[in-house]
Amino acid sequence: MLVVSDVYTLPDLLARAVNKFPDSDIVVFPESRTTYKELYERASKAACSLKSMGIGSGDSVGILMSNCLEFVDLLIGSQLIGAVPVPINARYKAKELAYVIDDAELKRLVWWTSHMMGEEELHKKLKLVKEVRDANPDGPYKKILREEHGMVI
Repeated sequence: MLVVSDVYTLPDLLARAVNKFPDSDIVVFPESRTTYKELYERASKAACSLKSMGIGSGDSVGILMSNCLEFVDLLIGSQLIGAVPVPINARYKAKELAYVIDDAELKRLVWWTSHMMGEEELHKKLKLVKEVRDANPDGPYKKILREEHGMVI
């Protein structure tokens, strides 16, 4: 039976795992392996970086990345300081990005370019986000998404 005291955050679960299995793998990519201990250290560094950018408890942090270890670092690191991670699909178009950025009231957007989304493509999307915002200062993105993409919001 699940009791409220049995519910933990990802950082809590990671800390418990570090104590039990510090040298066991937690994240495995074709080109790299990361242990529980290494992930906790990486997430802690990400948390410190976010704090240095002024991110604190309750702040929303957008994470715009394809699948990579840095995504996991930021996902857990933001939770270590009480911030709310907002994973954003790297394949979103500009109008979808604009909607998520505004709806989540992001304090900071963090991105990492990769083979799936190069820097040129990212800058193009972010430029279009700005153009969408400038053209629609009140941000009626729900209407735009519903009409153009058939999304139910």
